[in-house]
Amino acid sequence: MPANIFSLAQIVGYAAYVLTIVAFWQKRDKKMLLLNAVSAATWVVHYGLLGAWAGSITEILVTVRSILSAYMTDKRHKHLAAGFFLIGFVIVGVFTYHYFYDVFVVAACMLGTVSMVYWDGIKMRWGMLVTLILWLLYTLFAGSIGGVMSSVTIVTTQIITLLRMYRDKKLAEVAAA
Repeated sequence: MPANIFSLAQIVGYAAYVLTIVAFWQKRDKKMLLLNAVSAATWVVHYGLLGAWAGSITEILVTVRSILSAYMTDKRHKHLAAGFFLIGFVIVGVFTYHYFYDVFVVAACMLGTVSMVYWDGIKMRWGMLVTLILWLLYTLFAGSIGGVMSSVTIVTTQIITLLRMYRDKKLAEVAAA
């Protein structure tokens, strides 16, 4: 991990951390996806400053993917977009691969794509939980203090959000009965 915890790169990572936490605390999909786009754009800068190019370039695609996922409703468009992003992440992985851990970020982005485009609600949050664990591995190796903080916090937040969503679902079922 970099010695200077107050370098510009790490400070940008701390800001991205806060934005990411706010995004993943949301129960409504559209709001979560749009806030995720804002945080992803901040991560682009952070990973770029760290020289972690696989993370930086994949976050560009994550930003666009999150915005499109928030607004796409037509299934044909979702399939085209998912295919585009899945291929895009593979291409980014091939061209930015330098360390073994770069594979984690590409796999995370691919699973995140499937989760955000094809799934919603509780199922999407489960896919995102696995995605976040892969990101945690990447951030550990890339030296991103904010990324590690973000991943650990969001994994916890995702679990709490899933519990809240299950509780809400159960309350709605009881009320409907």
